[in-house]
Amino acid sequence: MRRAAESSDPAAGRRVHRPPAVPCPCSSHAPREPATGFPGRVFHSPHRSAGMSTEAPATHGPHLEVDPDGIALVTFDDPQRRVNVLTEPVMEQLEGVVAQLEDWIRQGEVEGVLFRSGKPGHFIAGADVDAIARIDSPEAGAEAARRGQALYLAIERLQVPTAAAIAGTCMGGGTELALACRYRYMADAEGAKIGLPEVQLGILPAWGGTTRLPRLLGLQGALDLLHTGRPQDPAPARRRGHGPGPRRDPPNRPKAGHGRDRWALPGPPPDPGRPGTVPGTPGGEGAGG
Repeated sequence: MRRAAESSDPAAGRRVHRPPAVPCPCSSHAPREPATGFPGRVFHSPHRSAGMSTEAPATHGPHLEVDPDGIALVTFDDPQRRVNVLTEPVMEQLEGVVAQLEDWIRQGEVEGVLFRSGKPGHFIAGADVDAIARIDSPEAGAEAARRGQALYLAIERLQVPTAAAIAGTCMGGGTELALACRYRYMADAEGAKIGLPEVQLGILPAWGGTTRLPRLLGLQGALDLLHTGRPQDPAPARRRGHGPGPRRDPPNRPKAGHGRDRWALPGPPPDPGRPGTVPGTPGGEGAGG
C-alpha cells in the first residue's frame, strides 16, 4: 500500500514538493548526490509520516506533486512572468525536482512523470535569451551547454515513462525538454506552435535538441526545424513526429484505463547501459542514452 506523503493535499491526496532556490552542485561539477544530500536543501522521503511538510514558499520554479496513482506532475507556472522561461533559478530548481524524482522512483513511489504548464496557451517559451547574451567566453558557453545537457539527460534516463503535455507555444529549451521525454502530447488548439527559433539568432539548440530531433524524426525530417527555426503548428508537427493525433487539450495526467506505456507518441526508451556520449558536444557529454 502506498504510504502517505509528508506534505499532502487532503482534498486531492497528493504529495507536494517545492524546492527552494539554492545553487545547484551541477554548476561546479560536483558529483550528483541523493535528493536528501543537496547543500542547503532538505528533501524528505515520501515514506515519512504525514504531517511533516516538504513545502517551501512559492517560487517561480517548477512545482512537483505526486497523485495517489504514483504519477508525478511537474508544473511550470512562473507567477512573475506571462510565459514560462527557463532562467537560471528555474533550471536550478528543475535540477532539484529531477533529483527528487530519481529518489522517489528508486523507492517505487513514482510510476510516471508528466511535465505540464499552468499557463493557458503556453508551455515553455525557451531559455533566458538575456542570460545567453551575457555569456562572455567560450568556456562559459560550454559550461552552460553542459549543465543543460546533463539535466535533460537525467530526465531522459528516468526509469519510468515520461511525457510532456504541450498546450500552446513550446519553443527552444521547452522543445528540447519535450524531446527529452519519452512521449509528447500536443494540443490541437489555435496558436499552438512548436519549434527551435533560437537558430534565427545564431544560437544552436545546445541542450540535446540537435541530436534528439534527428533520432525522433530522421535527419531529413529534422533539418527544416534545425536550419530555419520556423515554428510549426500541431498538424505538420504531428506529421513530422512531434506529437500524436489531434487533441483539443493535452491531459493533466494520463486518463484512467490508459496503460502508462501508451501515453502518446513514443521516443527512444532510456537505456542506462548505453554510454551517454555525443560526438561534437563539449567533452562528449550530452544527450546520449
